[in-house]
Amino acid sequence: MRKIREASSGYLFLLPAFTVFLTFMYYPMLKSIKMSFQTFRNNQYEWAGLANYKTLFTNGDFLNSIIITVTYALVFVLLSICIAVVISLTIEASFSKFQPIFRAAFYLPGVVPGVVMALIWRWFYDPNAGLFNYILSLFGISEQMWLGDPDLALFSLIFMQLCTNLGPFVLIILAGLTSIQRDILESARIDGAGKLAEIIFIKLPQLKPTLLYLLIVQTINAFQVFTPVYLMTNGGPNGATDTIAYLIYSTAFRSGNIGLASAQSIVLMIIISIIALVQVRVLTQKD
Repeated sequence: MRKIREASSGYLFLLPAFTVFLTFMYYPMLKSIKMSFQTFRNNQYEWAGLANYKTLFTNGDFLNSIIITVTYALVFVLLSICIAVVISLTIEASFSKFQPIFRAAFYLPGVVPGVVMALIWRWFYDPNAGLFNYILSLFGISEQMWLGDPDLALFSLIFMQLCTNLGPFVLIILAGLTSIQRDILESARIDGAGKLAEIIFIKLPQLKPTLLYLLIVQTINAFQVFTPVYLMTNGGPNGATDTIAYLIYSTAFRSGNIGLASAQSIVLMIIISIIALVQVRVLTQKD
């Protein structure tokens, strides 16, 4: 009886958090699954079966958004993790005494709201009065349509994200580096291991759980990118930055097709889940 009372008190403390998750996450998710099989006509929802999913996979816009989102995710995730690792190793090796300063400097951009950051960078990319074209003009280089050129728009967004979102990941990797046992490193140095061998055979393997976490989190965030697209390009030019998240928003709130937007969101959830599972299975395999 005592164990039941102790367990019930624990569940009672969990009840507020569970209620929030149930109300704002699980219920909307189940509602979206239901709505993906419906269409909204005559001010009411009607059962449509798999019609929304058939439209989805025969629609060139959705297939285009998948290609764009996958491209964005591959480039952004790989570059962000590689750059964060290099920065963290450099700080840990050469600027260990100034780590608090570097941690604050890298974390500060992450404190700025995404909306504010997107508006600032939209000015940076402005073709007439932007900072980047001004810098190019100093070297006699003609101005670029950073967000207006289909070949540059997506990579301009990626560059913006790399410059503004690395801070938390640098801090996490630095924390992982400081948790590596010093005696392992000292033994390697006694055996004659150089700096490069120390990084490749000791530090990176020890960072594997940390890098796996960052890989999964970054991939999920990349597939859900919306704010910079909405504020800086509106999916343009010519659909060059029309990611899946922005397409879902456009389908639901501009075209008014809630059923199709729900189907798109369910497919996005399935894609993210599959990729995350594959990443975990591959990267957690024993050597």
